[in-house]
Amino acid sequence: MGVVRGILGTFAKGTVVVTSFGLGLALFARPWPDSPIWTKPRELVQHKSFKSNLSISEQCAKLQSYEHFKDSSVFQKYINDTSKNYVLFDMEKLIPAAHKYNQVSRGLLNLNDPIVLIDREEGELVLFGKTAHADIVGFDGKIHNGIVLTLLDESLCFCGFDKLPNKRGVTANLNVNFDGKLQPNSTFILTAKVEDARGRKVKINGDIKSLNGDAVADAKCLLVEPKWFKWLTWVDLF
Repeated sequence: MGVVRGILGTFAKGTVVVTSFGLGLALFARPWPDSPIWTKPRELVQHKSFKSNLSISEQCAKLQSYEHFKDSSVFQKYINDTSKNYVLFDMEKLIPAAHKYNQVSRGLLNLNDPIVLIDREEGELVLFGKTAHADIVGFDGKIHNGIVLTLLDESLCFCGFDKLPNKRGVTANLNVNFDGKLQPNSTFILTAKVEDARGRKVKINGDIKSLNGDAVADAKCLLVEPKWFKWLTWVDLF
């Protein structure tokens, strides 16, 4: 009887622990500090928010950051390219205020509302940004490469999320080659494209260049959706 009682006691304690953890995760885990606990990240950005009767060029012209890029031939080439199915992505609706400081493009780099074009079907992303934060430079007075690497990681992963079964994943491998440095208060273009998507693995290539064509860095990312993610589709933490 003593052995049976011990086994039952252990089982009961384990059940209480697992149940408590599950309830805590379900009730209090949330992706954004200022979002209601019942709000899922994907609900923060609805596909309908991308729809507009205006052309990409007309939409971009309404943005404050348009002034930084309007005279660039590279920028004009992308926003007037009718062969692509790009839509203007509203970063403001994706990143709530309480999280913006921790997000590289909106916080650390302070890109002043970057212009992001994305084609979710083809798996392509283009970001036009202007670095405006002088507090993240290295000893050489230029933007630290660690910040550039993280920006590439964020952007390439976001480009590939839609190609995963449950639209979420983690970086399994990221290879970055640095060819130059970003200057503070300079404009640049980041491009990313899904090269291969098979099941729970997505390969994305990307690079960063200054708007005058100087190479800064190129990257190859392997994005993976862990098997256990499918059991947590109801908890949008990733």
